[in-house]
Amino acid sequence: MGLFDILFGNSCSSKPKVSAKEFKMVRGDLSVHGFTEIERDRVEQIFSGDLYEQVNSTTAKGVDEQEITDRIAWLHNNKSKHTFSDAKIDIIEQVLRKYLKKHF
Repeated sequence: MGLFDILFGNSCSSKPKVSAKEFKMVRGDLSVHGFTEIERDRVEQIFSGDLYEQVNSTTAKGVDEQEITDRIAWLHNNKSKHTFSDAKIDIIEQVLRKYLKKHF
């Protein structure tokens, strides 16, 4: 990041992200799609490192597009570590991307 980026706000922190507040709405949407409370808790656990971690003072907390892509790929590639079907993984991705698109 250069001085121009700092002065004019063109930093990586401006990437659209699903915030912790929005993630509460994600949980509600997942409930509408038939996810149990335990399943919603597990989804939050999977994304919690991205959702609540702040790398430095200039980056906002939240889940960005690349993190969604990475976690969805992890879910598809590690089925022995969770109980989500392909259909539920697709719903998780759809709901998260819906909230991400609100930032464009």
